[in-house]
Amino acid sequence: MENIQIPLKKVIPWVGLIIIAVAAGTYALTNLSTTDQIEALKEKLNTTSANSQTYVSPLPPPPSGIENSDQYNQMVLKINALEKERQVLVNELVGNSIKTLDPHSELSSLIRDLDSDSVKRRKEAVIGLFSLADRRSLPSLISYLNNRRDEAIKNKYLFEWYDFFWQLDTSTALSFSISEFESDDLDRMDEAFDELIEAPIVGNESALEKTLPKLESIAVTNANTLIRTRAKVLIEKLRKLSETQISDSMKGDSKSDENLSSVTVIFSIFNKNGIAYRFQEMIGDSCEVTYWKTGLFLANSFIKDEGNRENYIKSLETLVDINMADSSLGFNLFLLSKMEQFIGRQDRAIYWMNECNDRVPAVCKHLNEQNEVFDLKDLLPKNSK
Repeated sequence: MENIQIPLKKVIPWVGLIIIAVAAGTYALTNLSTTDQIEALKEKLNTTSANSQTYVSPLPPPPSGIENSDQYNQMVLKINALEKERQVLVNELVGNSIKTLDPHSELSSLIRDLDSDSVKRRKEAVIGLFSLADRRSLPSLISYLNNRRDEAIKNKYLFEWYDFFWQLDTSTALSFSISEFESDDLDRMDEAFDELIEAPIVGNESALEKTLPKLESIAVTNANTLIRTRAKVLIEKLRKLSETQISDSMKGDSKSDENLSSVTVIFSIFNKNGIAYRFQEMIGDSCEVTYWKTGLFLANSFIKDEGNRENYIKSLETLVDINMADSSLGFNLFLLSKMEQFIGRQDRAIYWMNECNDRVPAVCKHLNEQNEVFDLKDLLPKNSK
C-alpha cells in the first residue's frame, strides 16, 4: 500500500480549526454545568426574548485558502446546529430555575405541612402561607384554625387571622365570620361579633349588601335566642357605622375616604403627642387605619425610638379611651402594659394589665396565656437592631 502524503500546509489549518471547534464546545459545556451562570443567562435571555432569531456565536476566520470549501461549510453548519441546540438547553435550564425560584411553587408543600405530626412544621407552614398570601391556601388555613384552634392562635393572634382572610378574599372571610358568629362557643361568637364590626364591610356598600342578608336570616331563623339577639344588634350597629362613615366622608374633602373618622382621630392623637411626622409612615400607601394596627405601630416605634418613648406611651394611653372592638382594645391595653414593663415601671404595667382584665376579660385572659413567653422585641422585624 502506498503511503499517502498530505502537504503540511493543508493539514495545519484543518488541525487548527478542529482545535478551535473542540475548545468552543468544551467551553459551552463548562458554562452549562456552572450554576453561578444561571442569573447571567436569565438576564441575557430577557434582553433577547423579543428577537426571534437564534443566537449563534461568531466563528474564528477560516484558514487561508479554504473559505469556500465544502468541508468548511459543512463544519460551520454543524457548529451552528450545536449552538442552536445549546441555546434550547439553556432556555430549558433557566426556565426550570425560574419555576423553582417562584415562591408559589411551595404552596402545595406548605399546605401539606399543615397536617404534619410535627408542631414545628405546622407553625412554619402557617408562617410560610401568611408570607405567600395566596388565596388558594384559605380553605386549608381555615380548616387548620378550626381543628387546631389553640395552636393556631398561638402562632398568630386571632385578629391577624381575620385580617388575613379579609385581605385575601372578602367572600371567604365573610363566610368564616358568619360561621363563627353562629357558633355555640360564646368566646368564638364574641370574637366574630367584634371582628365583623371592624371588618372592611363597614362603609363598603357592596360588601354590606352581601353581609346584611346573611345576618338577617340568622336574626329570624336561628334556634338560639342569644345568637338571634346579637345578630339583630350587629345589623343595627353595622348600619349605623356605615351611615356615619358615609356621612363623614361626604362632609370631608374626599368622598372616597371610608375611614375618615378613625384617620382624623388617630392623626390628632399623633399630632397632640409630637409624633405627627410618623403618621404617613404608619398608614403607608394604602391609607388604611385600624386601632390594633395603630397600637402595634406605636409599640414597634417605642422599641426603636428611645428618645420619644414617652410620646408613644401617651399616644397609646389616649388611643385606648376610644370606642373600639374588644379584641383591639384588649390588644392595645396589653401592649401598653408591656411597654411600661419594658422601661421598668412595674406599677404602671400592673395598672394597665388590670385595666385590660376589667374592661375586656376574655381578651385579656387569652393574651395572658402567652404573657410568660411574650417579648415586646418580637414585634420588630428580624433585621432590626
